[in-house]
Amino acid sequence: MNARNAVLGALAICVTSALATVPEVTYVSMEQSSSSRQVTIQYKFSGDDAVITLDVQTNANTSASASDPGWTSIGGPAVCNAKGEVWRKVEKVSDDTLHTITWRPDKSWAGENGEGFVIAANGARAVVKAWAVNNTPDYMVVDISNSSIPHTQDARCRYYPSVDFLPGSKPGQVGAVTNNANFKTSLLVMRKICARDITWIMGSTALETERSRVDSGNWERTHPVTLTNDYYIGVFAVTQGQWAEVVPVGRSYPSRFQNLAYRAGRPVEQICYNDLRCGDCNTSSSSDYGGHYPDPPYADSFLGRIRNRTGVDFDLPSDAQWEFACRAGHGDTKYGDGSTILNMYTSADANLGRIAWYAQHPAGTSASADANCDTTQGTKTVGTCAPNDWGLYDML
Repeated sequence: MNARNAVLGALAICVTSALATVPEVTYVSMEQSSSSRQVTIQYKFSGDDAVITLDVQTNANTSASASDPGWTSIGGPAVCNAKGEVWRKVEKVSDDTLHTITWRPDKSWAGENGEGFVIAANGARAVVKAWAVNNTPDYMVVDISNSSIPHTQDARCRYYPSVDFLPGSKPGQVGAVTNNANFKTSLLVMRKICARDITWIMGSTALETERSRVDSGNWERTHPVTLTNDYYIGVFAVTQGQWAEVVPVGRSYPSRFQNLAYRAGRPVEQICYNDLRCGDCNTSSSSDYGGHYPDPPYADSFLGRIRNRTGVDFDLPSDAQWEFACRAGHGDTKYGDGSTILNMYTSADANLGRIAWYAQHPAGTSASADANCDTTQGTKTVGTCAPNDWGLYDML
């Protein structure tokens, strides 16, 4: 990333393993106030500190019977507004400590016509899950806002078991990644990639023929790689809005495509390695090697600032981490959504067009096709193409 015009891709966080007593939920109760409609859920857990998530299930389905009540989740959008000791790391006090979650079903759970549901006594139950802190849920949301929130990971991070539980989800929608504007400005949403001890083949073969145009005939040599840890990677590329949230005003929005109506959600793309790890590109000396990996980033760099603000050790993904996440379990000649690489360098590739913006995109370069750009062939709002099979957007 030593080219100034590089687009800043997703950030990454490694998840390292450590010896810990696996937490286990030992008690759950759920009651609803007849006046306020608020549901109060209390639970206990044993073991070490844990990340707590919640689901609510009912047995109101056609297959239910006395012997098989057929418990079914009411869905993440209905419970993602639950508050209290949930969606975050909860410190262990003792095995007998009661922890509390509150939930307002009348605010988030309704039928197609907006009416609320009436469930018979004992027809619903709360499912509280305790996750070990070295085996956290699939999605993590980090608050990067310039606010008074304490600069600690426990205060800034929230965890969710699937995309449908992310805050901002609404009944009938699948996840809130693309419909929650905060995920492109004041929050970072991260997806866990389970990669520990997985060996896979990295690189491209001659079957991906357009590789030769980049490597002058020398394809990226295939070779086995074993990743040592699971890691979180950003669902989106870092946006101009997120950059502006972290860096000083005078260095905000270092991007060419800055249409005011859309720039907050578009990727930041005129930056250099020194901006990311060593400080300001315009002031850092090329002979100053401080702040380069594996050394910690300088405090005034983007990564240094976001680490200090959140308490999370963000970094750029390694080449292997990025390619593993980009391919999303698919091998040679396949894009990350499983479609075939058509090797059409100079014309539109319909398969690539579903998951990436590029110069020959099938949508064309007319003003109507680029309604959110101030010039043709400019950057687009992140998340406007389809994700790969691991829910990651704009990896290409």
